[in-house]
Amino acid sequence: MAPRRSEASVRRRWAAVLALCLGVMMAFVNITATVSALAAIQTDLHTSPSQLVWISSAYSLLVVSVVMSAGTLGDLAGRRLVFTIGALVFAAGSAMAVAAGSTGVLIAAEAIMGLGGAAVLPTSLSIVSHNFTDPQVRTVAISVWAAFSGIGLAVGPVLAGVLLTHFSWHAVFVPNVILGVIVLVATAVPTAVFVRRR
Repeated sequence: MAPRRSEASVRRRWAAVLALCLGVMMAFVNITATVSALAAIQTDLHTSPSQLVWISSAYSLLVVSVVMSAGTLGDLAGRRLVFTIGALVFAAGSAMAVAAGSTGVLIAAEAIMGLGGAAVLPTSLSIVSHNFTDPQVRTVAISVWAAFSGIGLAVGPVLAGVLLTHFSWHAVFVPNVILGVIVLVATAVPTAVFVRRR
């Protein structure tokens, strides 16, 4: 009976890692997808060069500025809670970007997504690293986490290219909303990884 329980616990842990990694991928897809859509955005919204810079950098600027504080907040308030709030904020910012009709609104949406991404990144890594006690397994889990960040960066331009071929630039942000909802649903289910150390 004990081995079966152990196997079930391992499966739950890796299922939770997948949910965390989807959140990480979501945070990185936005970077390259937004850059790929800049030309279409500029044509549609008639943005100035300086505004275009803000559209492409507002997200990264917020992530870099807040990520350390978000990690500390996760340790104090609970990593799962901060991760979930981050995914929710990111999805809300993405929905705002989808509906944006002006440059100012789009920049604000990117900034909101940056706040969400700043909460998702450190808490997801912290949960992974603190909930695998075996050093070898922990290394594998962290490697998977890192791989999904690279996948996100690589998928962004491809996804943006496909969407821009058939739709307006607004569609580039729809996958962010979808991924955000999937992550929120996945983290709503209690798992060993999320519960063990907040």
